[in-house]
Amino acid sequence: MKGRAVVLVWLALAGVSSAGAQVTVKIGDPLPRLDTFPPGKRREIEAAIAGGFRDIWEKRWPGPVYSARDIHLTIEPRQTTFQAGSPVEVRLTLTNQSEHELRYVDLPPFYLTSLRVYDAGGHEAELTDWQPVTMISGPSPPIILLGPGETTIIRDWGRHDEWLDLKYWRYDLRNPGTYTIVGVPMVAGPTLTADTSVRSNRAEITVTK
Repeated sequence: MKGRAVVLVWLALAGVSSAGAQVTVKIGDPLPRLDTFPPGKRREIEAAIAGGFRDIWEKRWPGPVYSARDIHLTIEPRQTTFQAGSPVEVRLTLTNQSEHELRYVDLPPFYLTSLRVYDAGGHEAELTDWQPVTMISGPSPPIILLGPGETTIIRDWGRHDEWLDLKYWRYDLRNPGTYTIVGVPMVAGPTLTADTSVRSNRAEITVTK
């Protein structure tokens, strides 16, 4: 029941934060899961979730409000060449490039960042319907404090691993070729407004047969 309640909270946050991501749930109806929506709709909901936390917690965390634009994402592939069908893993590091402390809500990797993968022709790689199942129940997620110039590695919630499979972001690269990965740090929190601009390096990888 806790897990289902959390899903409702996530959807409620999305509805408050973005008209394009509104989801209507009637009383008595089963609660929808994020993995039941098409990939495009899920992205809208996930982006709205990131921006919704500040609206919920603003009064509980008084203080200066900053923009997440000052947080940069570094994408580091585990290797430069991967065999088609094998896991494509990356390490993600967040850096506070501002001169002040920033706080954000600690969430699973695929909610903290939005990765995009493009082929050599500049077209986005096809998304799969695979969705990691991660429920947050119990106490509220912790707040991460990132001081000026500080960095932190985003880790897998379950295994605390720093190497993350691109399948978390619904990419399963089975077609050989050269790909470019960029990303958006979707961090937000009590005194931090989300920013949806791409703020990362361009990581290039090659997939072979």
